[in-house]
This record gives sequence, structure tokens and C-alpha cells, in this order.
Amino acid sequence: MKEKIFYKLFILFVFLFLQNQKLYSQFSDPILQKNYKIAINEFNKKKYSKALSLFLYFDTIKTNNNKIKKILLEIKYKISVCYINFEAQERFKAIPFLEKIIKQNLYKFPNKAYIELAILYHSDYQFKKAIEILNVFQKRVSKRNENYKFSIRMIEICKSAEKIISRKPSIHLENLRNISMPLNMINSDYNPIILPDLNVMYFIALNSKSGEKEIKVSHKEIGIWKKSKTININLGKKIDINSISLAGISYDGNILFFQKKEKKRADIYFSEKRNNSFGLLQKLDANVNSKYLEGKIYINKKGDEIYFSSDRPGGYGGKDIYKVKKLGNNKWSKAINLGENINTSYDEDAPFVHSNSHTIYFSSKGHNTMGGYDIFKSKILENDKFELAENLSYPINTPQDNLYYVISDSENSAYLSSVKKSNPNYHEIFFIDLKSSIEQSMINGNIFTKNMKPIKASVKVINKETNKKENYIFTPNYKIGKFLMIIPPGKEYKMLIETKNFTIQNIDIRIPNQTYFYKMFQKIILENVFLLGKKVGEKTIIENSFYDNYKKGIESRLNSEELKKIKRYRNKLFQYLKKIKKTSKDLGPDKVRKLMSKTEIPDVKEKDNSNLLLNFIEKAIENVDSTALEELGKNTLYVENYENTF
Repeated sequence: MKEKIFYKLFILFVFLFLQNQKLYSQFSDPILQKNYKIAINEFNKKKYSKALSLFLYFDTIKTNNNKIKKILLEIKYKISVCYINFEAQERFKAIPFLEKIIKQNLYKFPNKAYIELAILYHSDYQFKKAIEILNVFQKRVSKRNENYKFSIRMIEICKSAEKIISRKPSIHLENLRNISMPLNMINSDYNPIILPDLNVMYFIALNSKSGEKEIKVSHKEIGIWKKSKTININLGKKIDINSISLAGISYDGNILFFQKKEKKRADIYFSEKRNNSFGLLQKLDANVNSKYLEGKIYINKKGDEIYFSSDRPGGYGGKDIYKVKKLGNNKWSKAINLGENINTSYDEDAPFVHSNSHTIYFSSKGHNTMGGYDIFKSKILENDKFELAENLSYPINTPQDNLYYVISDSENSAYLSSVKKSNPNYHEIFFIDLKSSIEQSMINGNIFTKNMKPIKASVKVINKETNKKENYIFTPNYKIGKFLMIIPPGKEYKMLIETKNFTIQNIDIRIPNQTYFYKMFQKIILENVFLLGKKVGEKTIIENSFYDNYKKGIESRLNSEELKKIKRYRNKLFQYLKKIKKTSKDLGPDKVRKLMSKTEIPDVKEKDNSNLLLNFIEKAIENVDSTALEELGKNTLYVENYENTF
């Protein structure tokens, strides 16, 4: 058998040698023949930089000889291969060469060229072109081609990316900033692990001299990441540091988790912090490890739930995310697959659950990804159920891999690791400021008749874009026409008011997409119109008062200490809004007291004029006379209102 294989390889070598000899002879100039031979040899040795410099010279040759033209087209393809194997922005220089040979189609180059061009288009955000070239590829090859299934998936990804890019950005681009620290000089193998307080980061770097892995830690002080330090971990005698990678960290930062690879499998190990170093690396029990590959891991604040990724059999395909629960007596439940709303036939990894236990974040190559790993979130329901995963959208996600999403307890900021567009072997860590992406606005108001008597009314709000009813509309005193609504900004709504003596009133509401908290008070007056003593119609008068509480105009009237207090309390306000939004419509006092027990409220003095923001939510609560909502604002303050009436 070996003799047959050797014989076939020998015949192939002789054929290629004779073929290249034939190509050499096409150039009449001996120097060209020699340089072409050198270029081909360097190319076959995968020394692309040397080969490229020679090929680029041949690409400048002009000729009317059809045989030479075919050779030059082959050279263009080899130039594209050289560029594709380069790092950074150089890869995209392959695009015009691939476009040229595909357009000319004078020489039988590999069909893989179409795939290579489509991948470059996709990475360069040219999704429409990628789809077009993949459609051409599918017409050229049979369905048995090794890249046919890949081309189908790539078309799905490009269509998904087109939709996501066309939407309004999930955050402002300026709020997604590359962090300034030495970390971004290291190799892509580092996969950062960040504590939930976002002030400590562990990562793995390659030692510039020995080439071995080192475990590093960096601390953030006053918003600045300090120079990283190497930490010591007791690996024991049998574990090589080059076989491990970071897999997770406990909520308090006292336990580091590692993935240890062995051939086709990988297990999770852990090491406990002891003073300034970490103890002996030990294999994790807890029904996490198997005979297969286990990836990244997350353990919750209480330490009684573990989420992890694994490619064990019985899943949906690739790596899935699983969960185990502590049962008592240091025993753990069997691993539970999180189900089809989280897992797909592709890879899922890097789970992270927010400390409030309401939301899980993870990375996936499935669902409606833009390409590679995208970051998704899902609401955690009862009985180990999850809502369908939602893509965090652009610019958090890109056509490249996006991983290790960690969000703060306050949900005001987050970090993620993203592969650079210009260099697939290089990661960057980004800080995301979520405070400017205000999730909710508040509107409260009263409904009166012409003589200013309150009307018993029912209020509904419809999102014009989705044509669906908004759920978080509170009318605790509907008998006297008072209402409170908590709705997302940057959208248009239709407010429907239903009363006994009037037809249903339809009022348009537009909430601007503010980067500060937005509150509006509405006075709505319903009036019958009479002509000669007969009712001929109805008239609606709306008076709006706007409270734009985080505008520069208001800030300019306050001193620096007052501004610091406002910014500190502002975060508490957002927490209130999110907690209200996450409760049911039946927001009774018991539920609110439970919320309050989980929310720290700063001690503040009465009539502290710097506390503008918390005052507005208190006023809204007061205006709807809701016992339950008043409970939320017990510790906030009363100050002068700032308003403009139109």
C-alpha cells in the first residue's frame, strides 16, 4: 500500500515539475525564467513574503501573448494566496487580484478562490458582494463539494449581518472604546477573564523570551488599568502551563478556573487564591467534566450554580452551554442542557450570568450571528427555561469573533474581547459605556374634562413600529385619570385613552433618543364640541412639560460637588427603572419592598438641591398616588422642578 502511495506522489511530483518547466519556458528572458522558478519554489515552501515580492514584479508585465496572459492570471491567484496568508490589513489586498481572475476566468483556478473572496468581503463588511460571489460558487460546483455547505451558512450569516448593520446601533460608537493598557500588545491566546466589578482582569500572555505562557493580572485604579503582573499558580508536577488556558473566575475573585487540554478533550481545573498567589491546580468535580471537551465556565455569586460549555454527546451540536446546581452535602445535580433557545448546531461558549440572575450572556456561532462568535443575551425564566437568544447587535458584535462579555452589577458598563478586522490573530478588549444608552423614559399625567374635573379612564400605548401594546403602563388611580408609563426612548407611540363619555382618543407620542434621563408630564383635557346645542365632535388639548434632567444647561448651574452627586444618584435611578420594568404589571407593595431590599439607596439629606434626578422619579411616583411605587421612592428627595411648558 505504501509503495502505491509513494508511486502516486512521485507521478504527481514529476507532473508538477514538468508543468512548471513548461511554464518557465514561456518566458524568453532567462532572468524571468530564473525569478519565476524561485518565486514558485518559495511559494511551495509557504514563504509567502519572498514569493510575493517576485510575483508582484511579474504582475507588472504587459503582453499580447495569450499563453503568457494565462500564466500572469495564475500569478495573480498566487499573489492573492500570499496576501491571504498575511496578517493585519494586508489580507484585504487580495481582493482586487481575486476579483480580476474571477472576472477574466481565462484559467482554471481553484473554486476555493470564490470562498476566499467571499470571506474577505464578509470581513470587510461587503455583505452583498459576498452573497453574490457565493451564489456564483454554488452554480459552479456540485452539492458534494467540500465547501458547498459552508457557502450556504455564509450566505445566511451575510444576510443576517446586513439586517443587523441596517438597524440603529445598539450603542453609540464612541461608547465602545479600546482600553488603554499593555494587554493589547499580546498574542491572541490570552482570553481575558474580568471580575464582575470590572476592576480586575486576568489573562494569559506569551513570554517574549521563552515563548511560554504566563498568567497575568491587571488592576484598574481611578479608571486606569495598571501595568500587569505575573501571578504564581501551583501547577503540580504533571501539568504544563502551555496546556492550560483561563476558563473563568468566581464572583469574589478568589477562585480561578482553567481549561486543560489533552488531545481531543479538555477538562476544567480550579485554583484557590492564597494571599498573593494561587494554590494547587485541582480537577473540578461538580458533574462538570466528562470524556469530552469542556470550555469556559461561570459560577454565580452564591456559588450554587455553574454554567459551562461542552461538546459532549446529547446536545444540539458543537459546544453547548450546560448548567449544574448545588444540591447540598457538596453534591451537584446532573448537567442540564440550556435548550434550543440558547444552544444551536454550532458552537456556544463563554457564559456569563448577571448578578441579578435575570439575564444570561454568551457567545455563539449560531442563531443570527454576523459571523464567527457573536454575543447574545437571554432572559432567564422559571424551571430552567430561557427566552430566545437576542443578538446584542452592532457595534458590540462584528463579523469577527466577539467573546467574554462581562457586564457590571449596575448594568452601566461592560467589557468584551473582539478580534480585529485587520488581523484575525489579534484580539482587542473593549470597554462599553452603557449609561448613555438610556433604556427607559418616564411619562406620567392626568386626564381632565374642560372644567378640569378628573375623568375615569383606561390608557393603552402601542409601539408604532411593532404595532404591539407596551406592557409597562400603570394606571393605579384610573378612576381619576392618572397614569404612569415607562417606555424606551427613540421611538414613536400611539396612546389610546378610553373613557365612558368620549370616543377612544388617539394621541401620538414621540420620545427622543436622549443620552440623559427623559421625563415628561402630560395634562390631557378632553372636550366636547357643540354647534347649535348639538354635539358635533370632540377636541383633545395636550399640555406637555419636559424634564430633561441630564442636560448640560442644568449642569452648568451646579458646582462640581453637586455634579458628582447627580452622576452617582443617576445610576440608582436607572436601577429603579430597570427593576420596575422587570416586575409584573401587578406591582404590589410586597413586591416593591422585596425590590427595595436588593437596592442600596444612598443616605441623603432633606432638600439637597443636588439630587435632581432622584426627585423626578419621586414626583412621578407621587403623581400617580401608587402605594407600591411610592415605596420605591421613600428615600428620595423633594426639590424644585425644572421644566419648560409648551
